[in-house]
Amino acid sequence: MRIFFFLCCFFYITAPLTAQSIYGRLEDMEKRPIENAWISIFARQKMIERVRSDETGFFRFIIAKSGVYDVLVQLGGESRMVQNVNIIAERPLELNVDFVREFPSLQTPTIADVGLDLNLYNWWDLPATDGFDFPFESGEAMGFYVARNFGTDEHLGEDWNAGKGDDDLGTPIYNVADGLVVFAGFAGVGWGNVIRIIHNTGTATQVELTESVYAHLQTMDIHEGDLLVRGQRIGTMGNANGKYKAHLHFELRNRPAMPLGGGYGTTEGFLVPTEYIATHRPTFK
Repeated sequence: MRIFFFLCCFFYITAPLTAQSIYGRLEDMEKRPIENAWISIFARQKMIERVRSDETGFFRFIIAKSGVYDVLVQLGGESRMVQNVNIIAERPLELNVDFVREFPSLQTPTIADVGLDLNLYNWWDLPATDGFDFPFESGEAMGFYVARNFGTDEHLGEDWNAGKGDDDLGTPIYNVADGLVVFAGFAGVGWGNVIRIIHNTGTATQVELTESVYAHLQTMDIHEGDLLVRGQRIGTMGNANGKYKAHLHFELRNRPAMPLGGGYGTTEGFLVPTEYIATHRPTFK
């Protein structure tokens, strides 16, 4: 059985021309949301922004100014490029993109099941880190405690709190080391908002990649593709839209770009965050 999908992308530009928020929703012909589709914006054949639709089909990204762009929509291994799209402030734009898909493939994998494509980035341009801080304002862990340790019941990260219940909801969260944001978005009900940052823990000539993962966030202050410095605010502590009590699920991985998974399982490719940070502090503060 073959089914035609028409992905309707409605873009509304609401911010000033210097920083325009573009958002929309992907739906099929029966108005059902399309999740886990990549939407990429290109200018002169160079990708300037790339986001993924959440479980409601919603997506949002930022561009620097109005103009003519190419829009690439990718879903389940298929892709469609719409060229010469004129995106103008305060004028909605509708894109109709058709996908022909076999019925068994309608169940697209969730974001948690899909790994990152490291080939999208030039890692030689990623500066080497000068060390790691804890993901809090001071760079230290004072005032915070690990409510669930790495390895407990095969837990693949550390759950950090600064209070009880939802007392610490909205607590600022900070980037632990210089790096590049490779994902910032909604990753499913169990994960909530997630930020993934890859760091060069080698040298300028011998690149080695380590990844930090920040989950269940209430808000996100950065976007995919942002180059961050250590200690830069990236968002606030959340509760995955009420699924849990507020806390930060924090992971460090020495095998970057793996699927998010379920947060529990074999520890291969994962680091003990507290131990790693303690032995990789910055040379100069």
